[in-house]
Amino acid sequence: MSEKLPVSSQWVITYYKAVSKAWSDGEFQSELLKSANKMLEEQFGFVVPKNIEVQFQKLDNNDFSDFPIKNIGMFDESQAENVLFKVPIPPKPEDIKNSLDYLCSFTNLSDVNCCSFCC
Repeated sequence: MSEKLPVSSQWVITYYKAVSKAWSDGEFQSELLKSANKMLEEQFGFVVPKNIEVQFQKLDNNDFSDFPIKNIGMFDESQAENVLFKVPIPPKPEDIKNSLDYLCSFTNLSDVNCCSFCC
């Protein structure tokens, strides 16, 4: 029997799926920008924990300075207060086949703090 992944790990997988789909499906991207929690559940079966609101924002460059660092461990713990979790949709890469490598290129993977590895 396989163990269930921690919610934080499920989040990372879901984030990659959502960004990839947003790059190829403009209608999905529009809905994701408006109502991320709802779209993540409907499209990928990922239920965002209570008191966390995920908010995607489209980037036209690789400037992630508007995205505060939040430890993804928050997905594994109950939050006493509401948390706004802003995450980027980076610009679409030229070679979509290597999109995971592209997303991982934004940081040092030995020091992952947030959702998208951009910090």
